[in-house]
Formats: sequence, C-alpha cells, structure tokens
Amino acid sequence: MSMSTKVEIVVPTWLFIHIPKTGGTYFKNMLKCGAETHIPSPRGGIEMLGAHVENLAHAFPYNFTVDGWNPQASKYSHMPFLKDMQYHRVYKPIYSMETDNVDYVTIVRNPFSLLHSYWRYQPSAHEDWTANSIKYGGWANCNTLMNTKTFTEFVDRYLDNDASWHIPPLKENIFAQLYRKDGSLVPKLENVLRCEHLKVEAIRWCEKNGIEYTTTLPTDAKNINPNKEDYRDKYTPLQQHLLEQRWHNILETFGYHFGGTKGE
Repeated sequence: MSMSTKVEIVVPTWLFIHIPKTGGTYFKNMLKCGAETHIPSPRGGIEMLGAHVENLAHAFPYNFTVDGWNPQASKYSHMPFLKDMQYHRVYKPIYSMETDNVDYVTIVRNPFSLLHSYWRYQPSAHEDWTANSIKYGGWANCNTLMNTKTFTEFVDRYLDNDASWHIPPLKENIFAQLYRKDGSLVPKLENVLRCEHLKVEAIRWCEKNGIEYTTTLPTDAKNINPNKEDYRDKYTPLQQHLLEQRWHNILETFGYHFGGTKGE
C-alpha cells in the first residue's frame, strides 16, 4: 500500500512600502482582488492586501520630526504640539526571508517624473491640514504648506539646502522610505517593481511568489491625474543637472536617467 505525503507550502509574508505617486493604489487593488473589507495588519501596517501582503503605507524605517506639518490654518492655532511633530508612520526593517519568512516589496518611478507628479497632485480633500488656506495642492498638500505655487518654485526649494521641506528625508532622497539610516536598502532589488511597467512586473512578481491577484479592476482603482503632461520640458537645464547630482545613487541603483529608463 502506497502512502501519500502532503507537503505544505508556506507562502511568505510580504510588507509593501508605498512610495507616493508610483502606482501603489493600483498595486494594492490588484492584491485585494476587489475586496472592500478592511483587515488590520499585524506587523504595524494599516491593512492586509489579500492573505500574504501587508500594507505599510507611506512609512519610513526610522523616526524623524516633520517641521512642515505645522499647518497653515487658523483652526489649528491652539495646537502647538503639531509643530515639530514626529512623523506618524514608522516601520521596523528587522525582518528577512531567511530568518522570518517575511520580506519587503515596493514600487519606484523615474525620480524626475515622480517629482513632477508629486507637485501637480490634486488631493480630493484639502480641509484636513489647510482648512483656511489657499489650496495649491501637491502630495500631502505640500504646495500649500510650503507656498510653492509653480513647479519651478517647487524644484528650486527642493534644491535649496537652507529651505525646509514638508517631509524632510524626501529632500535628500526621494526614495528615502526604502533606506535605513545607515544608507542600506531595505527591499531586495528583485522585489522592487517599476511604475513604468507596473502591470507586467506586478503579475510576474505575484506569480513568482504565489500571491493571488486580479487585473480586472474598476476605472477608479488607479490614482492617476487624467491630464497628461510630459515632465521632461518642465525642468530647466540647471535643475536637471543639480538633481542628477543629488540623485546620482538612486538613478544608478534603479536604472533611470532624465529621459526615462536605462536600456529603453
């Protein structure tokens, strides 16, 4: 008599680091497979994205002070604690596939395209932090907080070492969420997807790692500005040069240049 032995395949747990304006909303909806139920994340994230991926949202791997969140609205004038407040989402980059069966996944985007999208983003609701202010928009209401009305002003402020930034670590490294304080990268490069080919790379990553997904998504499953603009004519030559110097390491690491993706 033959005996069959069932081999249990343990699917790893993945922690998703969501860099703003990289296609993370689409990726999350792929993994949730249309589910609308909110299931809390056990490792400090905000929700489960299916059975095996936890959403860490816009978290950083260390604490820091968010000077720029001193809101420009009179209704907050009685809340001095908001000035010099600690950033509210921090994750612990302590897991590894080898020891914990836990690892990290993320999405990146050409930094020049990302910075332009960061500036032009229009939030659906401004009232939380800018109740009585002129609504200039930008991701996390950055333009209202920093009074950057034009993209040129926004980039010049980003390059000005003496000017504050609403979320300070992003000023030195627009992918700062992915790096420990010692400069080491948290996710393995094989688990870094690129926004420019997100659907193809996400499907490949899910199938490689046994993650359930769907590509049948409603039209509002992507957080995309319907007005298409080419970022490449929005920078001055000097701005481009200075940003290439500032971002040299991340451009090399993730395979980007000003015009697009290396090798394409």
